[in-house]
Amino acid sequence: MPDSTQSSLTLKLTGSRIDKPDVPALLRAGTARGTRPVADPFLPDDYLRVVDAFDLSPGGRSAPTAQKEVELPVQPGQLLVLELPDGTTLITSGGRLEDELQRCYQSGVLPSEIGCPWAVPGRRVVPTLPSCFLDAGPALAPGPARSVP
Repeated sequence: MPDSTQSSLTLKLTGSRIDKPDVPALLRAGTARGTRPVADPFLPDDYLRVVDAFDLSPGGRSAPTAQKEVELPVQPGQLLVLELPDGTTLITSGGRLEDELQRCYQSGVLPSEIGCPWAVPGRRVVPTLPSCFLDAGPALAPGPARSVP
């Protein structure tokens, strides 16, 4: 597998751009533990900067102001932070996300099936035919038997 840590990744997404986004709560001093914010010597307030933020929820994707097929470049050294509705926060690099998605694609499996820590298992879909097709009998009438040489 090629090393994607030195190349940029471009994400295509549809959602509503968030104006003036804050650094995620998990990365702000004191807020993740429910304490009052205090200076963090290991992660100063001006160390992280939000480059862009989008609301990718169903409401954000269907809003009148939603942008379609936005190409968002992720450069080496940048982090992707995804805040999920259940409160989970995923922090990864563009290169690592690309490697994991490439592995899924090549294996023909979902991220949750190969143990990606950020993946949420999907629900299995069982295709069904509408009853009008089932009640109508066979779609093709059997023809006369033929022998195949």
